[in-house]
Amino acid sequence: MGSPAIDYEGAMAIARGDDVDARLALAVNPQTPPEFLYFLAEDPHMGIRRAIGENPSTPNKADVLLSRDPDISVRCAVARKIVGDGLEASKRQDLWRMGFTILETLIRDNVVKVRKILSQTFKSDGQAPHPLVLALARDEEEEIAAPILRESPVLSDDDMITIIEEGAPGWAQHAIAGRDTVSTSVGDALIAHGEPAAV
Repeated sequence: MGSPAIDYEGAMAIARGDDVDARLALAVNPQTPPEFLYFLAEDPHMGIRRAIGENPSTPNKADVLLSRDPDISVRCAVARKIVGDGLEASKRQDLWRMGFTILETLIRDNVVKVRKILSQTFKSDGQAPHPLVLALARDEEEEIAAPILRESPVLSDDDMITIIEEGAPGWAQHAIAGRDTVSTSVGDALIAHGEPAAV
């Protein structure tokens, strides 16, 4: 059963009103007009902003705002939606193209939990955007970068060689060495610049 249709005048009154529950009902409804979802993206109530972040009908410009929200749970909601959890591959890739700027913002998030959502999605997807995968591969946190370095089919040999030559930490070298297939050129880079254990 779908969500009820939205009365425009009624929605305007709710969005500007003081009833938190009514605003939340508006925020979760995929039939809410985009302009109200955008308006509610700046609601003072965190739960409403998070609901807007989760709503698949939220316009891109509202998600851009929410990707910089001060609340971690709101940013995580946007991250889970923008990576396309549960969507088929073609729809996910369309979402990534439309939300590239949002993904760039989330990849620079200072909270590991937000970046980890992206890393877990992109680590094994051969269609993941190369610039974003490379940014995750260079992350300073092992739990973000290591899965990408170990598994991502998007990373090229040149990418990995550059990362190794730039002084990748031991855990990053181990992740690269632990790939299912390591080319001769990547192996040579590990021998020349890597720690003995990684070699």
